[in-house]
Amino acid sequence: MHRRVPPVKNLQAEESVPRSLRPLSSFGPAPAALLLIISLLLTGIAWHYTSLRIEATARAQFDRKVLEAKEAIHRRLQAYIDALLAVRGLFTLHDEISPAEWKGFVHQLDLQKRYPGIHDIAFARYVPNSEKVEYERRVRRDTRVDPNGHLDFSIHPAGERDAYYPLDYLETFSSNQEQFGFDIGSDPIRRLVIEQARDSGRPVATGRIVLVFPRESGFAIRLAVYRYGMPHESVEERRRALLGFASAAFSMTELLKEVWGDYARREVDFKIYDMEPSIDGEPNRSVKPSQLLYDDEILYSKVPNNYPRFRRREVVEVAGRQWVVDASTKPNFKMGLQEYLPLFVLFGGSVISVSLFYVVRAVGLSQRRAVDLATVMTADLRETEERFRALFDRAAIGMAQLDLDGRFLKVNQKVIDLLGYTEEELLGRTFSQITHPDDVGPNLDLKRRLLAGEIETYEMEKRYLHKGGGMIWTHLSVSLIYDGYGEPKYFIGVINDISDRRRAEEALRESESRLRMIIDNVPECVKTVSLDGSLLAVNPAGLRMVEAESSDKVVGRKLIDVVHPEDRPDFLRSHQAFCRGEAGRLQYRLVGLQGTLRWMDSHAVPLRNERGEIASILSVTRDITEQKQVEEALRENKRALSTLISNLPGIAYRCRNDHDWTAEFISEGCYPLTGYRPADFIEDKKISFGKLIHPDHQDRVWSDVQAALQEKKPFQLVYRIIAASGEEKWVWEQGRGIFSPEGALLALEGLVMEITEQKQAEEALRHSRQQLRDLSTRLQTILEEERTRISREIHDELGQQLTILRMDLSWLLKRLSAEQAILRERTQSMIHLVDTTIQSVRKISTEMRPGVLDDLGLTAAMEWQIEDFKNRTGIRCLFTACPQEITLDPGRSTTVFRIFQETLTNIVRHANANEVKIRLEREGSHLLLEVCDNGKGISEEEIANSKSLGLLGMRERTLLWGGTVQIHGISGRGTRVSVNIPLSQPSPVAETAS
Repeated sequence: MHRRVPPVKNLQAEESVPRSLRPLSSFGPAPAALLLIISLLLTGIAWHYTSLRIEATARAQFDRKVLEAKEAIHRRLQAYIDALLAVRGLFTLHDEISPAEWKGFVHQLDLQKRYPGIHDIAFARYVPNSEKVEYERRVRRDTRVDPNGHLDFSIHPAGERDAYYPLDYLETFSSNQEQFGFDIGSDPIRRLVIEQARDSGRPVATGRIVLVFPRESGFAIRLAVYRYGMPHESVEERRRALLGFASAAFSMTELLKEVWGDYARREVDFKIYDMEPSIDGEPNRSVKPSQLLYDDEILYSKVPNNYPRFRRREVVEVAGRQWVVDASTKPNFKMGLQEYLPLFVLFGGSVISVSLFYVVRAVGLSQRRAVDLATVMTADLRETEERFRALFDRAAIGMAQLDLDGRFLKVNQKVIDLLGYTEEELLGRTFSQITHPDDVGPNLDLKRRLLAGEIETYEMEKRYLHKGGGMIWTHLSVSLIYDGYGEPKYFIGVINDISDRRRAEEALRESESRLRMIIDNVPECVKTVSLDGSLLAVNPAGLRMVEAESSDKVVGRKLIDVVHPEDRPDFLRSHQAFCRGEAGRLQYRLVGLQGTLRWMDSHAVPLRNERGEIASILSVTRDITEQKQVEEALRENKRALSTLISNLPGIAYRCRNDHDWTAEFISEGCYPLTGYRPADFIEDKKISFGKLIHPDHQDRVWSDVQAALQEKKPFQLVYRIIAASGEEKWVWEQGRGIFSPEGALLALEGLVMEITEQKQAEEALRHSRQQLRDLSTRLQTILEEERTRISREIHDELGQQLTILRMDLSWLLKRLSAEQAILRERTQSMIHLVDTTIQSVRKISTEMRPGVLDDLGLTAAMEWQIEDFKNRTGIRCLFTACPQEITLDPGRSTTVFRIFQETLTNIVRHANANEVKIRLEREGSHLLLEVCDNGKGISEEEIANSKSLGLLGMRERTLLWGGTVQIHGISGRGTRVSVNIPLSQPSPVAETAS
């Protein structure tokens, strides 16, 4: 145990002071003043020297920050150029890629994470003036992004130029669609940059540009892309081999934020000026306001920093241009506590000098001044207590005074703000009452040990309960204050809020836990390997691949032990390359601990420590056993395909694109079909396939094939041939052009099969269908006539009889007295029933055959149907009709009206729409009906469904008049039904009768 004991004065020792020391009491104020002057002079010299040393250190720190920023800019720009080199590599190997492959490639680059500051990345294609029209036509027909193509595409800005460089691939595309097709060489300044990039083969930066969205300052880098396989050593070779430019636009704000962090925490302002390279090669540090590219003060500071403490300019080479980085200190540029060291030296030296003055002066004063000195010391004590009280009340951290039972005696404002209680609420409470229950026990134990003298002070992290609810994490430091007799008097506690730090630590733990969970659950093997090839760590997927029950079975072992012996040399060479700092990929066979053989595809990169040294290898390995099995199966399929071709009943061929269709290969199936052997066709030894084609079909076959080759699409043909026996046969052919990587046509390949019997069956089927269609036409006519007759009889006969019946009932009701209440009630009920029956008769008559169709025509009938449809369904309808009355014969009017009714019925049943647009117009000699809804949209499968009797009936009705029905749906956007019927087509009923 430790117990602090107060000092006790030894009066006897004071009385026995030797007389040789007593002359000090004769010192007057003069020697003390001289000593004070000398001390203050030495203090001033120390202050001056310390100030110079601190200023030099501050200057060195500022220079280091500027050079670090310069190096960071250089590294970041080099990373951006690496991304452009990757784009150039992609288009060098594949000058034509799909939009999906482009988006996948950009997604793998992970621009936001790995290349922050890139606003967009693009590829601009080189299009000579002579190829401009064909290029625009090809882009408009491209449906890989939009099913409707890019119908409005054109290179912009417009104008005649020797060559164009439109943006062909752009990411992000959704927010920069107006840039699609923009010619990056449309003006002399832009053209000069891309010509420099083209002729040099190196990346070239532009001057300052304004980004489109968001509008802010930036710049761009262009990198020429040359065609694969073409030389590009000289300037002329580069111009001939030019394919286009990899281009990236950069946001200065985002780029520099990643380089030197958040402005509010920085101590240095930066300006960047864009300079043309100097003629003599020396850096040019003189700048003009017009060359300003980026300014910290304009972006973030409200008051310019006109008088910086330090300023420095550095030149950074940026892809053929020079940036001048103008750095200056902000007002908050400090050296930390060292900044106050000169003041501390001055203040401390002054205090020591004055103290020494007073000590010497006090020793030299007489006994008479001793009482005055005691009075002064008492005043100093009161002043010290007042300073302590001011420090306690105004401290930036929480301070509290507690009695020995842990009850609050005094708290400062910081504690009140931290815990949410008023001072009155805290005084009289114990700390246990506002402490989290889990922390009360440890706190009381430390308090007990402090009171017992086992420890002199204690610190802990604990949770306080806030008055408003919730919990506050704090760092608590407690000391025990003793009285003059060494007895404990009270506690002083210092409370610091660490909630933000605890939340950050918890977030870090959660992040590490999520990362570990991801690694533990990915299907690929993730492992780290030492430089000597030993396994350091591996995830569960890797354990399953090597058939290990736990990591203890494989960690520490040489990884090459589980590699197939035949693959070990390649594995060792790759591992050595990884140890030298290279990244790479390797496929090898792995033999599990249970003997299972698997194929592996491994990607590896070196891991470096904080000193930049390679410490280990990180490898991600994927099991590609199934892929290898698929490849083996593919080889077997090729062999089976060869066997299949030789046994096909038709002709499999490869031929040239000439009028004779000169054969390079033709299968054995040609003999049963043509009567000629394969050898008769090869190189036209005996006959060419072109001479077999019937003369009536030769020109059509040639033109159809050439049109398909022009668009690089497959073709299908049906035509007649003349066999060796003179017999005419119908054949069906499907083929396509085979093109080289450069786009040159190499040959045609395809299949020809006899369809003579099929053609005969089609002709019989066509004749049968025509008979059925004629029968259907007659049935439709009879049905409409019968509907009309029944409708009129119901309306005229039954309707009139019901009307007379109602009149009789009304006459009877008027003659019944009030006393005959039951008869009056029954009669009234009968009148109501008759009224309802009359309405039903009218409805049935109208639905069977709307009278308005016969009396007022098709337009009025559709208006009546639309009004009835809106009232029944609540769906909004917009109807547009030709301003001139369209006069149709009854048959056409009935057909169009029935199709319109069926369309509205389908909308109610299937579309889930809330708006329908109807258009009825006359276009030349045709009647056009178009119905569009905004529902879910019909699918292609539903359109082609042969069981959809409604759609089948619509097509049959239209076909009777030589018309067409087109149905087109877009998922989530609605369906459009277009009906086109000629106005001059003869009546199908008349044709049938004839």
